[in-house]
Amino acid sequence: MNKSSGCDDDYYDAAERHRRDAELLFKAGRMANADHLYGLAAECLLKAFWERHFHDHFTHGKKNRKFPHMDGNRLWNDFMIFMDGRAGIMLPWRFLEGCPYDDWHVSQRYCNERDIMQERVEARRKWTRLAFNMLIEHC
Repeated sequence: MNKSSGCDDDYYDAAERHRRDAELLFKAGRMANADHLYGLAAECLLKAFWERHFHDHFTHGKKNRKFPHMDGNRLWNDFMIFMDGRAGIMLPWRFLEGCPYDDWHVSQRYCNERDIMQERVEARRKWTRLAFNMLIEHC
């Protein structure tokens, strides 16, 4: 159980929920909040995958140890480094290179809406959809 939220972490459910809401906001032209939720969806999706397949590696067997947050491209880079050459789960990891989250951070929820560029949101939307399509069956 997550002490701060009072509920069990469910990264897959969170990823799917954030992605669905991001899509609704994107279609409504609400780019700033869509961008934020696409980032959260991507972070949660990677965590869902890691938790399912490599939980003990990242938590060192400690029940309450948390995964890192996606701070820019750090979480994705860590994921790619970890998966490089990893046997057992055969996915075309390199298809996801060029992750557009290199400048994304959860604190951008405080940014002015004018600072969020639609082109960047569209790139993140496309990448997040692709990541979901590739990783979803493995979460």
